[in-house]
Amino acid sequence: MRNSYFIQQRPISEILLLVGESGIGKTRLLEELAAEVKASNGRVLWGRGFEAEMLRPYGVWIDALRAIAKRRPCRFARDSGSQLPAELSSLFPEMEGRRETPGDSEAPTLSVRSELFDAVVNLLSQLSSNGKRTVIILDDIQWLEEASTALLHYAIRLLGHSSVRFACAARQRELSDNLPVCKLVQALRREQRVQTITLPLLNQAQVVQLTRSINTDVDGNRVFVDSGGNPLFALEVARALANHDTAYSDNLEALIQDRLRQLDEPARELLPWAAALGRSFSPTIVARVADYPLSKLLLAVEELERQGIIHPGTLLNNETGYDFAHDVVRKVAYHQLSEPRRKLVHLQIAQALNRLSVPDNALASDVAHHASLGGLDSLAASAFQAAAERCLRQFAYSEASELAQRGIQHCQNLEKTLRVRLHIGLLKVYVLAGVTRNQIPQLENNLHQLIAEASALGLKDEEAIALEALIVLNYERGNLMGVREHSLQAVERGRLASPATTARMLAHSGWCLAETEREMPRAEALLLEAQPLAARVGLEIIDIPCGLGCVRRHASDFPAARSLLEQAWRMAQAEQDRWRECACLTYLAMTELEAGNPTMAIAYCQELAAVATKISGEGSEGPFAVALSSLAHYVIGEISAEEALEQALSTLRRIDANRMLAYTLTFAAGSDLERGRIELAIARAQEALHAAQIVDHPSEIALAWAALIRGKLTLGEHKRAAELFQSLQHQIDPRVLSVRARTAIDRLPQYFRTYALKPSNLDPP
Repeated sequence: MRNSYFIQQRPISEILLLVGESGIGKTRLLEELAAEVKASNGRVLWGRGFEAEMLRPYGVWIDALRAIAKRRPCRFARDSGSQLPAELSSLFPEMEGRRETPGDSEAPTLSVRSELFDAVVNLLSQLSSNGKRTVIILDDIQWLEEASTALLHYAIRLLGHSSVRFACAARQRELSDNLPVCKLVQALRREQRVQTITLPLLNQAQVVQLTRSINTDVDGNRVFVDSGGNPLFALEVARALANHDTAYSDNLEALIQDRLRQLDEPARELLPWAAALGRSFSPTIVARVADYPLSKLLLAVEELERQGIIHPGTLLNNETGYDFAHDVVRKVAYHQLSEPRRKLVHLQIAQALNRLSVPDNALASDVAHHASLGGLDSLAASAFQAAAERCLRQFAYSEASELAQRGIQHCQNLEKTLRVRLHIGLLKVYVLAGVTRNQIPQLENNLHQLIAEASALGLKDEEAIALEALIVLNYERGNLMGVREHSLQAVERGRLASPATTARMLAHSGWCLAETEREMPRAEALLLEAQPLAARVGLEIIDIPCGLGCVRRHASDFPAARSLLEQAWRMAQAEQDRWRECACLTYLAMTELEAGNPTMAIAYCQELAAVATKISGEGSEGPFAVALSSLAHYVIGEISAEEALEQALSTLRRIDANRMLAYTLTFAAGSDLERGRIELAIARAQEALHAAQIVDHPSEIALAWAALIRGKLTLGEHKRAAELFQSLQHQIDPRVLSVRARTAIDRLPQYFRTYALKPSNLDPP
């Protein structure tokens, strides 16, 4: 900002007033103004108000005039033909030979005050009588006491036609608290004698630019968040980060502490609790954890907001929340608590939050955070589990995984039974959140060890839960035999657990067996056993209709499959269980494809894609939706579908989704055979066979083999087709095949006969 308009010409207003919060740069601008005045051969008198001196009359004027008072009295004679007025000598006790005045030992009378005011005005007028510009700079006028304010008003009024100018600076909020100064500013504004410049906070781009001037490696966005746009704070934060300091400079901390000391008692008492809650907080929650009455809370919040320490933020639980304007202020307030008290504050916050009843465990992560800082491991571990489970329901996989890991760290110091219970629950969440293949062996070892400990402690429910995690691990790596083995073990353990756990484990095991398509009768029996048990204990378990829908689809009973899977889908929607919602929609799309309704399959794929977009992280649900939709369009015969299908297949290969890859390829190969695209059908059938063998899926193996044999027959490779058919008969157990797969195998002899091949070994198995 340039100030030459104030120096060279008579401005519209005689007084410049800079307004802004502490650290915004008011003093720096006044210093620039002073430098320009001196550069133009002008005179500057500088005074500054201090809160501690609000009871010292004329303190700011003493500071401004002291530079003149320290000079020899004859200096005034040389400059202006006058001596230092006797009326002013009483303000400077350090002056030798000063004259005693009536104001020294007693309160000044109106006549003495009038003489003092006139003396100041005459002195300032004499200083500027030789044509020199004289600028009186008064910083922090929000701290001026009544006497100094009255003198300022008097001087402004009488010196309006001289070359004396005034430049002042003030903090807006404290200014409104000082009634005499506030009235003075209002009067000057009415008379249009003051030019007010409000200095705004820096925006994010400006803070980033300022940060780069300090160090290009420092994150300017973080500096903006911490500083709230205050340039002084931003500079200090940037310098601290550039030096890898965790604490801010002593100057900045002292400045903030000085500002916090100015708060009234309710605000000072409330501030550490709010700071401990974090950058944002709910007043109601602060009141509960700090045991504040509502009237006291409202006063404190009003004071903090008025002082610019907090401002209204977003809604928190249908209540207006508040954010700290500067995170650096919050941190300073927080660190004023001693370490033992800080721990007790977090402990009390955690226990208070844990008692609150909120939907969907929305405060679980906050409880976990404060319990962790408060040193309460049991509450921290259980809260981390609840928070991780909530993230799973929202498909925030990475967050769920991180929360589960943090919870596991708190299990180590717990009593054995509680440790095993919480550790198993947290490991299950960690597994469900998704793990890499190289993590699976160690996790399996951990789960087996915990199963042994749970068995020794008689924790049957926990045994079943740990087995459920093992099922998921085996399913994720495509080990369907492992899924079958652990599902059967889970059934055994589940029958010894509580009725609710038994119902859940029977349902989950039945659904898993239905997924493997190896023991469909047993899967159906387990699901039907779980159904009345779940009803008795008041549970609605999605796995039951979902698993039964898979059983009916396996039997090609498409109307029943559709009805059951839609029921499961509605339940998953109601529970906001998006993983099972995606599973149900995937099965529904496959059901419609197999039933010959590709248009309906596309509709379900659109629903699946919509749900998949709500899932954080790189899941397989989105690629499945694209693959099935592309397949349905390809089956319909759309010209543009082939390219989309190839792209979808490439994605499935990239994410190593062999089961879905096998399904898509065999279905596409069947469509290719019907259209006479034999070589393409063979290539797809061969790749499908390889993918199906990797995951050991009998029905997909049989379907891929059947498509391959048909392709070879069509190309005239009859001998090779016969060899493949014989191998198929020896390697496939028809009892585990889906009706669709068995039908494909049963039709092969008919294709052979079409080509006049009738060897006895071509009879269907």
